[in-house]
Amino acid sequence: MQPNEHKRGYRYFEERYTADIGFEAFGSTLEDLLVASAEATMNIMVHDLSRIAFREEVLLQVEAESQEMLLFDFLQELILDLQVQLWVRRRELLSQMNALRENPAYLPGVHLSECLEMSTDLWEVLEAASAVFLVVPSQYLRQVLHKARSAFPPNSMVVCATKGIELESCKTMSQLVREELEDLRPQLAVLSGPSFAKEVSRGLPAAVHVGARSEALRRKVQRLVSTPAFKAHPTRDAKGVELGGALKNVIALAAGMSDGLDLGSNARAAVMTRGLSEMARLGSAMGATTKTFMGLSGMGDLVLTCTGDLSRNRRVGFRLGAGERLEEVTGPMHEVAEGVKTAQAAYRLCPQGDAAPIMKEVYRVLFEGREPSKGLERMLE
Repeated sequence: MQPNEHKRGYRYFEERYTADIGFEAFGSTLEDLLVASAEATMNIMVHDLSRIAFREEVLLQVEAESQEMLLFDFLQELILDLQVQLWVRRRELLSQMNALRENPAYLPGVHLSECLEMSTDLWEVLEAASAVFLVVPSQYLRQVLHKARSAFPPNSMVVCATKGIELESCKTMSQLVREELEDLRPQLAVLSGPSFAKEVSRGLPAAVHVGARSEALRRKVQRLVSTPAFKAHPTRDAKGVELGGALKNVIALAAGMSDGLDLGSNARAAVMTRGLSEMARLGSAMGATTKTFMGLSGMGDLVLTCTGDLSRNRRVGFRLGAGERLEEVTGPMHEVAEGVKTAQAAYRLCPQGDAAPIMKEVYRVLFEGREPSKGLERMLE
């Protein structure tokens, strides 16, 4: 492409085309982050970018030395002419989003950039994309990847922000991506951390982890999504990052049950603390680094999900503790509480014995009819 002369004297030499696959609130927030990131990372205005669109919510944080890194990158690559497209699964929702310039189903009241491009055609969204962000609900990710496999560009950057474990195989989301896209050799990273979409969309501060084996890839993703308010901490432990994001939802169900039973703040704190230990033990057994669970994608996301009023998993647990049945709670929901399915997978993954009493009792309350009060007694023994 021809470089575009910027009105402040800078040039954009490289076009970056980003595709975003997914739906719900997380899918409708990344656009604004990418737009803001272009402004913040380069410290220049981006009003003359030819096309900027966006798809989903991502949260990341910059390390202490990143200011030098960003300055170096600015001198090395005067980027960005970003194109970002959002895949919308339902045609009727796409019509509403185009008409209202907001996502009325999952993120009402949040304005979407006029530059945002959206489509129900996966192939159109993925064509020529150099970076793909995945935020599909965990139990549908394999299906979407399989459907779209022929459209994925080879060697593209794939950033998975889905939080969950596949129930049928008990595999993590990165394992699914590698299996389904194996021949395409994707550059795979994972994003996870305490990141309510409604707060991120308002420009409130947030920080998450970006995990990848390659330092260059970690930095690239960090640079792509970071803004003054939305920061990304890079780490090598991608498995720890994604397991923290998945397992904390199970603990949040337990914390919600405790609150629904009106057991008080002390009981919730006990559930959270012991739950964090269970997350770290199971994660370590699956190859993650224990200390990762003490960071943003472990403890940070756990605290948010167990205490925040915007937490779907905490709300489900609360209503169960208050006496409602699971089908009564989840049936009318149009957003996914990932912890329900993850609890089934975690139950299968947990070792025999008493190594994970909270995760096992959550499963028994959800699927074996145990009363939440009895479950909490066993969790806190």
